[in-house]
Order: sequence, then C-alpha cells, then structure tokens
Amino acid sequence: MKHLLLASVSAFALAGAAYGADLPAPEYKAPPPLPAAPSWEGFYLGANLGYSVGREEAHDVFALSGGAGTFSESESFPVGPEGPIGGGQIGYNWQVSPNWVLGLEADLDASGQRDSVCPFACFLTASQKLSWLSTVRGRVGYAQDGWL
Repeated sequence: MKHLLLASVSAFALAGAAYGADLPAPEYKAPPPLPAAPSWEGFYLGANLGYSVGREEAHDVFALSGGAGTFSESESFPVGPEGPIGGGQIGYNWQVSPNWVLGLEADLDASGQRDSVCPFACFLTASQKLSWLSTVRGRVGYAQDGWL
C-alpha cells in the first residue's frame, strides 16, 4: 500500500513537471520610458480681447481776449476713457538651463477706449481717445514640474 501511494504521488509530480515545461517562458518587458521633461523653449503666437478702463484728473485753462481785457478760468475735471481692446502677441522663449527660461514678447492692440467731457459750463468739449497701443517686454522665469 505504501508503494502504491508513493507511486501515485511520484506520477502526479512528474505529470505536473511535464505540464509546466510546455508553458511559454514568461515575457519580461522593459518599463515604459519616462515622459520627457517639459520645455518652455520655442516660438508662440497669441490673441487677446478685453475691456480697458482709464481714469485721469485733467486740468485746462480757458482764456478769452478782447477789447475789455483778458478773461481766463482754469478748471479740473475727470476724464475716464473706456472701451474694448484686442490684438495679438508674438514671442520666443529660450530655456537656458534645466530650470531657467528667458524670453522676449511684443504685442499690438487696437482700442476703442474714449471719453468726452464738457468743462467750462460746456463752452468746450474735452476728449480722450486711445486708438492703439503696443509693448515689448523681456521675461525671466523659473520652470519646475511643468510650471513657469
């Protein structure tokens, strides 16, 4: 009886080993590559649209000369031009080290910003109007984890 038990255990063990040899070898794959670090270097274009509001305290002198002499009056009055503004920008960034970014940007905007006031008891009309504006600026930034 002991021989029969030993023979059956041996047969199952050999059968299991034979079955395992028929399996394909495990495939080991390399881990996926790490994503490339973000780069801020390059050329870009952009557009902007907004609303502009200005406030100014203006000063003016109203003078009249005639046969009876000269009359003059000075007055201060607020001027508050406002209106839509929009345009575009263009720029280039250089990533000069793993973390430092330098850049140059220019923009040009058209504006509908305007206001008119009536100083001196409405003898005159004073107006302000901004038709366009443009700027050029440099940039220095520190980039880390996708943020600049």
